[in-house]
Amino acid sequence: MVETVIDNPGSARIILQPNNSASWHSNMSIVGSLAILMFGIAGYFAWMGLWLVFPFSGFELLLLCYCLYLRTRANCSQEVITFSEDTVRVERGCFKIEHCWQYPRLWAKIFVKPPRYYGDPKRVYIRSHGDQLELGAFLNKREKQKLIKDLKHIVYG
Repeated sequence: MVETVIDNPGSARIILQPNNSASWHSNMSIVGSLAILMFGIAGYFAWMGLWLVFPFSGFELLLLCYCLYLRTRANCSQEVITFSEDTVRVERGCFKIEHCWQYPRLWAKIFVKPPRYYGDPKRVYIRSHGDQLELGAFLNKREKQKLIKDLKHIVYG
């Protein structure tokens, strides 16, 4: 998701967030239904004498929960690009600012590089004094085009 807020001609803010197809609550309801199914099947096999199926079912469920947690945590991250009169500030984090970069606006350049592979989205970088940072790496093709259009509007007017 790309959300652009232009305060006045000299300052603007762009908020970038990855697509979030499912919330934590919906992920946990899927895990709950899978747990009922898995432990039902494991219970049948344990009743038949194959009790070792139970620990492996529990391990699979824990692994699924861990993977869903990592994916949901990655989906809550966001980037905020703030343009002021004299600086460009990029902040990244999940629930709080974890990383922050600040560039002088006169020296900061926005570069759009072609995709590495056919069908991939273009890559957008901000560069200043030899330091380079990719913006919106998690965005899809359509959202990258919107980001490029918004950046051109903010930088060139």
